[in-house]
Amino acid sequence: MTATRRSLTELTAGDVMSREVISVSHETPLREAGRLLMLHQISGLPVVEAGGTCVGVLSVSDLLRWAMQEHSHTHPKIAEHPLSCFFQRK
Repeated sequence: MTATRRSLTELTAGDVMSREVISVSHETPLREAGRLLMLHQISGLPVVEAGGTCVGVLSVSDLLRWAMQEHSHTHPKIAEHPLSCFFQRK
């Protein structure tokens, strides 16, 4: 029986996981990791050490959190000066 015909309670992670995994090393520059995430339209990259052991996962959320912390001093906080939008009917 294929994964699409089995009920959710019968499926396992192995039934639906991605088999062609794109990964990075802990030394991969963030710019390159971000490029891979966007290019392959994925939300996370396993971080592997030289022997292939997974030591973590770098997610889009991780990158956004880093960017917000790194640049919080250069950009005003969102909604610090809220704007009002008015729509006119014709």
